[in-house]
Amino acid sequence: MKYKVHRAVLKAHLEPFLGFVHSEAFSKPSLTCDFMELYRYFIDDFLIQYCQKLGKADFKTRFEDYSPNCKAKREYLNRSLTTDLTEKLSGYFERKLRFHV
Repeated sequence: MKYKVHRAVLKAHLEPFLGFVHSEAFSKPSLTCDFMELYRYFIDDFLIQYCQKLGKADFKTRFEDYSPNCKAKREYLNRSLTTDLTEKLSGYFERKLRFHV
């Protein structure tokens, strides 16, 4: 999504690195990030609905190095649901974006 918003900002002859909400930082397109905020609620809404259907069995636990002397326990969505989530989110966002633009 970021590249689409960035491209639209450039087509509008605006400076993508001079934002209002996001701070200016080296190589960070702040204005692009500002415009992306307008669409964040679409993704939040989708994720809330999607995650309500998940259960404990949908996650895998991994132990990873957190620091040299400490291991961390992390929960990851299993591979098939990660693929499903990515595909459904992309389709959802594309439909919503076409409808609202």
